Amino acid sequence: MKSRNFVSLTIAFSFLAISVTGLLLYFGVKSESIETIHVLFGLLFTGFAIFHIWYNFSSLKNYSKNRKTNVIKKEFAFASLIFIFLTIVMCLGFSFIEDLSHAGRILAGHNKSHQRKDEGLSFSQLSTNENVKGTSLHFVIWENEEVLAPSIVIWVADSNKKYIENIFLPAKVLTVPASVFDSRDFEKPDLRKELKFNDFNPALFRKFTKNNPNLKFNFSNATPISSFMLETNTHAKNNFTICLEIMYAGTTEFYYATINASKNSTFLLQSSQNRFIKKGVVIIDDLNNFN
Repeated sequence: MKSRNFVSLTIAFSFLAISVTGLLLYFGVKSESIETIHVLFGLLFTGFAIFHIWYNFSSLKNYSKNRKTNVIKKEFAFASLIFIFLTIVMCLGFSFIEDLSHAGRILAGHNKSHQRKDEGLSFSQLSTNENVKGTSLHFVIWENEEVLAPSIVIWVADSNKKYIENIFLPAKVLTVPASVFDSRDFEKPDLRKELKFNDFNPALFRKFTKNNPNLKFNFSNATPISSFMLETNTHAKNNFTICLEIMYAGTTEFYYATINASKNSTFLLQSSQNRFIKKGVVIIDDLNNFN
């Protein structure tokens, strides 16, 4: 058996599998089997592509450089520029890239894969630090439509950004399988059984673990699937900072609100990007603590 022929044929069949499954995913046809096929054949394609490049490296060199003049060919330059340009555009997260990624599902008659079925918002109501005597805080965390089942930590720091205490540190993290994620009907008992709760790992939150010595959980469950309200208390008084770090799809984002009760009782959480949280509001309930 010729190894070159075997490698080329394996790449061809792998390409066929990832192309078909990729198109199905693009047009909103999702299932665990389709995603599994896409991933496994993608890995197979990658592995054998390395051998294919190895066997044909001399040809690739000829495509890239003129052997006589040793000058880079236009084809190589154009291909490199296209690769660099698309990589930068996708990393910067321009809105038209997101629209293009959802175009297939929209054409197929589906909503965006991360869009909620209805426009009516329902907020889970949580509470922490019930035994803390101090300033009462109310949070309203309204997540963007694309965000579902994130992980969130919230803590308080003083005006010099020095840690004071945790406001919201969940003990669990919620993993939503693709079948449940697409249906959006989390109240069905058969679908809720598929939700998976794993132990929360604070080390994944860089800002939180860098600044906080206390990793004791104060919420026994996971961050809610979608938007929520939180009632809590803090020992902090006068001027302080609310810090929030959210993780979604392997990416973290930091939000903060500088609290000064002499100016206002309602404050907005701010971020340089605002990708994950549409609006975050902090309301001071007991202003007498600041007197």
